[in-house]
Amino acid sequence: MYLKARTENSGVSDELDDACRRGDKYERLYKEQKMKADQLESSLTRSQDQERKIYERLRKERKHQQKLWADMIEAETPMSLKSGKNVLTVEN
Repeated sequence: MYLKARTENSGVSDELDDACRRGDKYERLYKEQKMKADQLESSLTRSQDQERKIYERLRKERKHQQKLWADMIEAETPMSLKSGKNVLTVEN
């Protein structure tokens, strides 16, 4: 009787140990996955911030280039065209 009870307790103890090991394993896996997810989220946030900064810089550069083109066109446009007078004549 004692041997049977001891064997049953040993079986339950073994099952408990196995369950604890599996629990530890899954807890470790969960922590690893969470750490990877946090790293990916952080990396994504950094990339998005960099992309936003690059886009903003390109937008400012484009606006500046457009102003330079407008200034160049303005400087090269004859005064007669600016005033709206039609100076073109057709010779026969």
